[in-house]
Order: sequence, then structure tokens, then C-alpha cells
Amino acid sequence: MQRLPIGIQTFSEIRKNNYIYIDKTKEAYELITKYKYIFLSRPRRFGKSLFVDTLQEIFEANEELFDGLYIYKNYDFENYPVIKIDWAGDFKTLQSTKNIANYEGYYASVIYTYLSSLGLKMIAEDVTNLGRVDLTLFIDDKIYIIEFKVIDNGKLRIDNKNNENIALKQLKEKNYHQKYLTSTNSQFSIFNSQLYLVGIEFDKDKKNISTLEWERVIG
Repeated sequence: MQRLPIGIQTFSEIRKNNYIYIDKTKEAYELITKYKYIFLSRPRRFGKSLFVDTLQEIFEANEELFDGLYIYKNYDFENYPVIKIDWAGDFKTLQSTKNIANYEGYYASVIYTYLSSLGLKMIAEDVTNLGRVDLTLFIDDKIYIIEFKVIDNGKLRIDNKNNENIALKQLKEKNYHQKYLTSTNSQFSIFNSQLYLVGIEFDKDKKNISTLEWERVIG
């Protein structure tokens, strides 16, 4: 007799250990093939974690787990990179996040994921001939050139006597925005848009935004 997967939120565990599974892969297939951005807003205990884990297995092309399910014969499995952010537990003490404050990429991915869920147009790691922009965001007639920095406030007080926002300072020194000052692309040109430089600093200890400063570029 098959067992109920009580408290199990991992699709592979359910399938490999022959737990009862109600096939939701048709719904997954429809979300993947019909929509670009998806926000799952079901209440607690409605199976969001298991469903998201199922999507991860699909995008990582673990095809054998889906043998006998709807999606197995209806979808061409292809391996894609997956970013999965888990908010479970105490964020300050959760073992997997103890060193997360050291990495700008984590904060950038959180912001990118949130903005993507809103359907906004953006370019992560925007390449210019002067270097890479952490994030370029396009909203209506505005272009935002965004740089992220993780700050150790104790060290900052010694090295940065002017208490400048070093993310914004880097943007101005590196001139990443020149790409859009000289762009021949009529859609993303300073001649048709307002251009802003945005420096966002994250506090290494508090794991939160410490400063956010911006300046408008006049072409």
C-alpha cells in the first residue's frame, strides 16, 4: 500500500519512495508554456513548496522522475539554470544563510527576482565597454543603472572618511552609463529617456539595505 507524503515537500523523495502523488504536472505544463511571469499566492499549506520543487525538477530536466505523469510525454525536457531562494526559518541564524551577507550576488538575485515578478524589463550584468552594470532597469521613459555593494560598516568608517555611498561612487567613476548616452537604439537612448544612477548598499551584519542614493544624469 502506498503511503501518504505527510510533511514531505520534495518531489524527488515522493517519486523515488513511491508515495501517493496527485498528478499536478498538467498544471505545471500549462504555466510553463502559456505564461511568462507567475506569482503563486495560495494560502499556507496548499502545496506551494512542493509545486515549486516540482518546477525545479522539470527545469533541471530530471525526466525520469516524471515517468507516468502527464508532462512526461508532452514536454521536451531541457536543462535550465534554476535560482531557488528559501525564506524558511530564522534568516539571521539559518545555517545555509550564515555567510550570505558576504555576497552581493545574493541581494542582486533577490531584487532581480522581485522585479521580474512585476513584469519589468531589465538587464542583469549589463555589459558595457567599461565593465558590467549589476542591473539596468527600464520603466516607461526612465533608465536606472544600479550598482549593489555589501558594506562592512566597521571597516567603512575607517576607509571611507567622507561616508560616501561607494556603490554610487563606483557608477560615477566607471561611467557605465555612457552606453546609454551614446546609444543608437532609439528605445534605450538618453535622448528619449531619463537616466538615473542608483547605488544600493547592504549592511553585512543587519542583512538589509543600509543606504540608497541616486543621481540623475543630464545628457
